[in-house]
Order: sequence, then structure tokens, then C-alpha cells
Amino acid sequence: ELPEKIIRIEQFNSSASRSYYANALERSVADLETLKHLLTKKQQAKGYNEKTLFVYREAEELLLKRSSEKLSLTLLKDLHQLVIGEVNKSTNDFDLFTIQYHKLPEALTPLMEAELNELFEFINHNTELDPLSLSWVLHFELLRIQPFNSDAPVLARLLHYFWLNKHNLTL
Repeated sequence: ELPEKIIRIEQFNSSASRSYYANALERSVADLETLKHLLTKKQQAKGYNEKTLFVYREAEELLLKRSSEKLSLTLLKDLHQLVIGEVNKSTNDFDLFTIQYHKLPEALTPLMEAELNELFEFINHNTELDPLSLSWVLHFELLRIQPFNSDAPVLARLLHYFWLNKHNLTL
């Protein structure tokens, strides 16, 4: 058994790594030192890349607070609103030379909502597969369904983490 201080340090490092690599996959790259300062709140996020790093961690914290909930459309929509709303809170970071754009929250189609409800029902109530296998089903099905189009990969990673954490499979 590790001492509590070591566990907290490792949890922080794990969170920082998830945030960094998840955002690197989206081509939102900042250096690791900046990430450390953002996550310890020694520095405020400036610019699109830094905001996406910070918001990813904020989204993880939201999911940790709601870990007793089941997967649902409400949870997904709240997560999407946080991700989109926080990154695009200010237009000061966008100009003619920025490749990023100000996104508006997207609506789900009735077909997507039906597929997502079916997926969440399956994941929440499945007793045949272990939680790790279910986490991958959840992740890849979210990528297939593509809720909120370009945000689907980020949301899939976050809900994958949520499910693993819910079943004590993360550090």
C-alpha cells in the first residue's frame, strides 16, 4: 500500500498525462511545464491550446463529482456544454490568423439520441462483460455514433475515463 501523499502525486501525474495526450491527439499542444502550471492553477489558461488542456482537467473533475451517476444523455450533454462553453467563453483568443474557430453547441439528432440511450442502457446494465471490456465498448461506440461531431473523440475519452474510475480501475 502506497502512502497517501504518493497516491495524490501519482493521481495528479496521471491526470496531467491524460490531459496532455488527449489534447495532443486533437493537435492542441502546449509544453508540459505550462500544463503543470495550469493544472496547479499557478497560471491562467490563455489561448485555445492552453484552454483545452485546462478544460479537459475540469471535465475530469466534473465526472469525478458525478461518479455515482449512471451514464446518460444528460451527463453527456453537460460534459459537452462544459467542454465547448469553457473553451469558447471568450473570443479574445481568436483572430484572422488563428486556425481555431468559435464553436457553438451542437444538437443531437433523434437517431443519435436513440443510439446513445441504447448504448448507455447496455453499458449501465450489462452483467456479462467486465468493466474494462465495457469501457472499450463505450469508447468505440461513441466514436462510431459521433455525438457532437468533432468533439466525439474528446467526449469518448472522458466517458471512458469516467467508466473506469466508476469501477476503481484508475489511479
